[in-house]
Amino acid sequence: MKKVNNIIDFLERNTDLDNQNNNSLDELNNQILKLAKNPSSNNLQIIISLIKKMSPELIAKVILNLVYAIGEIGKSNEIPSDIIKFLNDFYYKSDQWVRKEIIESLGKIGKSQDFDENSIQLFYNSLKDDYVELRLKTLEILATNKKYLSIKYAYILISFLDNQNFAIKENASKILKMLIKEENTLVEILTNSKLKLNKFHIRNLVVLFSDSIFKLHKLKEAIDNSNLAEKIKEIFFSEIDTIIKIISK
Repeated sequence: MKKVNNIIDFLERNTDLDNQNNNSLDELNNQILKLAKNPSSNNLQIIISLIKKMSPELIAKVILNLVYAIGEIGKSNEIPSDIIKFLNDFYYKSDQWVRKEIIESLGKIGKSQDFDENSIQLFYNSLKDDYVELRLKTLEILATNKKYLSIKYAYILISFLDNQNFAIKENASKILKMLIKEENTLVEILTNSKLKLNKFHIRNLVVLFSDSIFKLHKLKEAIDNSNLAEKIKEIFFSEIDTIIKIISK
């Protein structure tokens, strides 16, 4: 820890970029990675001390390795709420690579501890990101941990059901299958959201209820009794009838 503190002190005093500073920055990054390789509670305390000690400018220069270390340590140690908040806050002012690393680290941490609403919302906000790899990583995390499921964000997942990226569409379908158990739940989501549904959205939503003809008939009834636009109802009816015919053969 003393060596790390010395490096930080040097970098804080010498902010101009030169070879000596770059070497010290590389050494600091290496020391952080060493902490990640031994995910102990003691090393967690060192990471916390580093975050509190370093200036925002220096944190920005080592953030990727810092976030990675927090995630690795969080696999087997509970991460304090203020460090979770640190990750959440940094997400919204970071580039796409740091955002992805933060989501990955939160995914690791969430396997052994619960998150508050801010962190849950962060996962779903990341689904709106332009960076495809970040979307894929978030969907992968959501699809493997039921703790993150939230009906209030289901409309985001529904919007992916016509996505050209197969993995995005498939993972969105998988999550929706876990999330939407009743036809009335789906109707409520569609009624309260401003989604512009097309045939591909609707077809994939109907597939969620294709476990049995009985469920499809219940879905048809719920759609018929809803306040959805007649055009949308007609597409639902057509898709439901098609799948019923396929199942009945």
